Amino acid sequence: MIIVIISFIFVFTNSSYSLAQQQSTLVKNTVSVSTDKDSYISNNIIYFSGIVNPVISNQTVKITIRDHENNTIYQTDLPVDNDGHYKGMTITDVSVWKNTGLYTIESLYDLSKNTSTFVFKMSHSIESFPIHSDTPAASDISQSNSVGTFVLSTNKVDYNINDLVIISGKVNPLDSGSKNIQIIVTDSNFVHVFEDFVSSDSSGRFNSTIDSSKYLLHPGDFIVTAVSGSDLVKLKFTINDITPKIHDSIPEFPFSLSVMVIATLSIILISRFRLQRT
Repeated sequence: MIIVIISFIFVFTNSSYSLAQQQSTLVKNTVSVSTDKDSYISNNIIYFSGIVNPVISNQTVKITIRDHENNTIYQTDLPVDNDGHYKGMTITDVSVWKNTGLYTIESLYDLSKNTSTFVFKMSHSIESFPIHSDTPAASDISQSNSVGTFVLSTNKVDYNINDLVIISGKVNPLDSGSKNIQIIVTDSNFVHVFEDFVSSDSSGRFNSTIDSSKYLLHPGDFIVTAVSGSDLVKLKFTINDITPKIHDSIPEFPFSLSVMVIATLSIILISRFRLQRT
């Protein structure tokens, strides 16, 4: 009888432990990740997304993209909405994406991890954006770049902090209806600082304006990318850190004028002294 009771307790304990393990497995966090395409070339945009379950308050998804040699090419943290969805994008910029091969995108959420793969092919036929000179005379000159009939422009090449960056362009007006254009601005570290979606008018023109003080465009070089369908065109601009100096606001007098003023004051003082003595 004692043996039977002990056996029952042992079986019940093991069953309870197995049930607890199953319940623990059921509540374990899961995360998925996928890309919009299976292959990309230079200067393409990679859109990626996924779902987490369950949602943890204030917990972000860490995205890491590595090349076939396990070098980290891109990394970011993305927020998760209330339904457990997240999404992001990056550009296969030629200055970073230099190796053709199989790439891995990894999503990490709390203790859960998932991966997906895609193929990247380095393309040497991609048109590069113009590199402007650093001469002061170029600061108020607009610039343009085009790929086929897709044109992108900025109102300046060099900006000061708090300037408005006006982006404009034109798509093929022969295509029926308006086109949707995605505007993306990244800094020198390829961190996205601005994104906008605009539509072209009946003549194919579009525009977007960036308030640098609002979007924290710190001093440095920036790349603006415009995407319309499968077409992509880029430009580079610079924001300068120009802080007015106090002495710059004080007018400087020529040395000869300073000497003349001192001499005149001296004559006046000497004349008054002589008049007082007489």
